This record gives sequence, structure tokens and C-alpha cells, in this order.
Amino acid sequence: DLNIYKVTDSTYGAAGNGTTDDTAAIQKCITAAAGNGRVYLPAGTYLISDTLTIPSNSFIYGNSPDTTVIKMSPATAREVTLMRTGTRSTTSDGTRTTDGVRNYITLKDFKLDGNCDTAHTDGVLRKNNRDVTKKTLDSEGNETDQYLVWGDNLSICNSNYVKVENVHSVDPFKHCFDVTSPRYQRSPVGTYAVTYDPE
Repeated sequence: DLNIYKVTDSTYGAAGNGTTDDTAAIQKCITAAAGNGRVYLPAGTYLISDTLTIPSNSFIYGNSPDTTVIKMSPATAREVTLMRTGTRSTTSDGTRTTDGVRNYITLKDFKLDGNCDTAHTDGVLRKNNRDVTKKTLDSEGNETDQYLVWGDNLSICNSNYVKVENVHSVDPFKHCFDVTSPRYQRSPVGTYAVTYDPE
């Protein structure tokens, strides 16, 4: 029999009312269910203020994209990604690790809403994929046209065997779905490149 972990159960306490911050409750449920059962988000709007990180061996599903919505809080900075699998496995000194790898994940039957058009950071409206108050510098200290803002609705990186089915994505700051290539250059100009691929 499948074990169903319902985010609104009293053990986790998600409200799904569109106003309560449900980040900690949903993350607690996701973490508990990994490798043990499936996470179910009943119909509702779940307000999120920080990235939901998905462990290996996770199955997360909602009622439908029309009725189960995971929505970024308008008070949250736009560089915050809504949901992510995996993290980089290459550090700035070139060391390769495997701690960021994620495997066997299914995401199904919900909507991700980046809520970008209502988002502010330090009083600055952040939309249209750019915050002109922030600059990044290359290795020589020159301004570049790359920005320290990611703001994806769903980032799938350094992960294997990920299935996304009937998941809708709207109003992100940057990407609705960001699936990285095996080798992904982060460095703006040349001296070293951070990659996702630990191989």
C-alpha cells in the first residue's frame, strides 16, 4: 500500500488558503515522505516564501493544475526559485562532489505561480526578468549584462530520472521550467566555470 503524506494534515499544518506562509509545512512533509510515500497537496493555494527543495525518491502531486497552486509570496525577493531539485556539485575551487545529485522524482498535477508581477524587493518592483538595481562584475571588475537573479518556478539541475506531468507554470521572474544541461557554465567570463555535472 502507498503511504500518502497530506500537507494539510495536523502533523505538517499547511493551510492552502493563499495567505498563510506554508513553506515550512510543505518542506517538512516533502522531507518526511522522501523514500517513504507520496506527498499530496489538496486543492488550495499554498503561499511560499523560500525555495522548496525536493529530495531523491520523491513523488509530489496535487488535485489538478486548476485547483492546486503553489504560489510565491509577493514579499519574497525574485532571485528565490520556487521549487528545485538538485544543487551544484562543483565548488569554486574546482572540487567535485556528489552531495547535490537528486534521483527518481515525480511532480504531477499542480500549478507553480511565480507571482512576479506583484513582487517587490526593498521597495523596488521586480519584473520583466531584470532588476536594474543589481549588477554583476566579471573577473576584472567590469559590469556585465548578467544578473544575480534566478527566480525560476521549477529548476531541475544535477538530477536523474525526473518526471514532470501535468504541471503548469505561470508568471515566473526568469524561467517557467529550467532544466540545466549536463555541463552548465555559471561564470560570466572565463576564469572558472561552475558546473552541475559531477562526472
